[in-house]
Amino acid sequence: MAGLEPLWLFETRCDYGKFSLMKEAYEKLSPEVQNDRSVLFRYAVTGDRSADDVLVPVERWRKAYPHDPTPDLVLVDFYWLLYQGPRSVDKGPGRGTYYGAAWSPAEEEAVEAAIERANKWFADPRMEVRLASYYGAKRPEKLRPLLQKAIQRFPAEPIAFEELLKVDLASSNFIGVAETLHLDEVAFHTNLTQMVNSSTNYAAFRKSFSWKKWQEDFHAAAKTETANLNR
Repeated sequence: MAGLEPLWLFETRCDYGKFSLMKEAYEKLSPEVQNDRSVLFRYAVTGDRSADDVLVPVERWRKAYPHDPTPDLVLVDFYWLLYQGPRSVDKGPGRGTYYGAAWSPAEEEAVEAAIERANKWFADPRMEVRLASYYGAKRPEKLRPLLQKAIQRFPAEPIAFEELLKVDLASSNFIGVAETLHLDEVAFHTNLTQMVNSSTNYAAFRKSFSWKKWQEDFHAAAKTETANLNR
């Protein structure tokens, strides 16, 4: 009963949405209430927050529950809101406000680290595919490693293979295309020869040595056909 009034104040401040007032009310809660997951969640996701503000409850959550991936997911979600907007984010004194702006290098590192930590538990390729889509084809040095991680997850996620194939086809990396096709076939117990032969997207790939090697190495029918041609 003694804790009801501070908790009521905290809930009221959350409804108002100003982080400094929420923080002030949160600090008046008893330690056991401060570490309650529902309170930490409300503290982390409510109101108009900066990255520094979000890290206050996130770091407390990590300390209280070191094996809980939830704070990393909260952080990832915050950065997606920051990027995708429209959302006004106060960058602090003298730094103004922007809407849906690109991440800074430090923010990029933060979201990559958060996804990596969360995926120790979840192994969710969709998070890596979504981050790869943020970087896009203009950032291949960031894009491709994320998609390569995503296709190694279990259970396999078809979109991860599809996106990596698009990247390698666009850059004419036919060795990469052949490798991904093989991994795709293994993951889903299928034969993609017909799909490759019928799709205009693979026209250039079908003329490459990598296509022939993929067929010879992994498809017995192609080996037989090649042997007959050599006769």
